[in-house]
Amino acid sequence: MSDIKTLVIRVDSLAGPAAASALSEGAVFRPFEDGDPPAAHVAGGIPRAGGAADALARLAEGAPIASLALSGGGVQEGLGLVLEESPLRTVIAILAPGALVFHGHGMARGVEGTGPASFLDALPTLAMVGEFLLAPGVEGRVLFQALKNPSYKQGQVGRLKAALARLERVLRRDSQEPWDKHDCA
Repeated sequence: MSDIKTLVIRVDSLAGPAAASALSEGAVFRPFEDGDPPAAHVAGGIPRAGGAADALARLAEGAPIASLALSGGGVQEGLGLVLEESPLRTVIAILAPGALVFHGHGMARGVEGTGPASFLDALPTLAMVGEFLLAPGVEGRVLFQALKNPSYKQGQVGRLKAALARLERVLRRDSQEPWDKHDCA
């Protein structure tokens, strides 16, 4: 099970101090084609949380991804709570009218995306870092500008291949007969 958690937050405005913090510290894409990412694009779906505390509780219980909708006066309070209290390795996408903001683990800081983004691009981008499975037939593209390291997955694969090679060497060494290990003859 992955220790990287993912949270998709839908807000009706990006006004106030919590939103300003997310905008300055995250990767921002404007213009943004508004809409909700299809829950069917994630294998197993995306559980909806009843509030910020509920979303954080779901992530703490082991859910790899959760979604949350905040509106009105609850935007600042909920967004502030999520940004302050989310686990260390949490990836957050904030979908607002006119802007898509990526924040947290593995995401670039203070980046303005150069092209338009769509709500369909949110989940493939999050999946690059968030380590949840996408369903077959997913639409959208990975917004590589949002990633701190666009070669993140290739680096993980390289580390896994090196670990596998070390394990195979140990297994070969341990499967040899004692007289094969030493050249005493």
